[in-house]
Amino acid sequence: YPYFNAGSGKEFGQASADVKISNSQLTLISSMETNYIQNLIYDNCHLRMQRLTNQVKCINCVIELSEMTAKIPKKRGQKTYAMFENCLITLSANNTIALYDYLSFNQCQIKNTTKTDSELGIWIAQCGQTHVNHNYIDCCLWFSNDDTKYGNRQTNHFITNNLIYCYRY
Repeated sequence: YPYFNAGSGKEFGQASADVKISNSQLTLISSMETNYIQNLIYDNCHLRMQRLTNQVKCINCVIELSEMTAKIPKKRGQKTYAMFENCLITLSANNTIALYDYLSFNQCQIKNTTKTDSELGIWIAQCGQTHVNHNYIDCCLWFSNDDTKYGNRQTNHFITNNLIYCYRY
């Protein structure tokens, strides 16, 4: 898997903007500079992710998450979001997606790689408006509503029409 980093900004909005990557196979490196990309879209890609960006949308992607801790930078000039639509997401460790203004999983299949680890899943921490709609979720899913020093967020979780299996041993 080739690596992708379109960073070099020191603050949000200074790096690349309006990037669309289609029909590709990539590893997203865990570089802080990658966080500063605006409006990044992955369409029909196979991705190995260790870090998300401030504004990212994944459509029709196969995604492997391994020990991802996706916390966005404190300084930002626009709303931050992460959107997953019609994706197959495979987890091989616990993953934290935190501090987004808007987060959505729509028509995705989210699964762990083993049924023997009760802590394998996604922790959605201190995000704003979160939509989890029409997904097949075969993992543990946690939500945290804590206030955060990164600014005020109206925390609303909308969870509708999902098939959720959470294994505990």
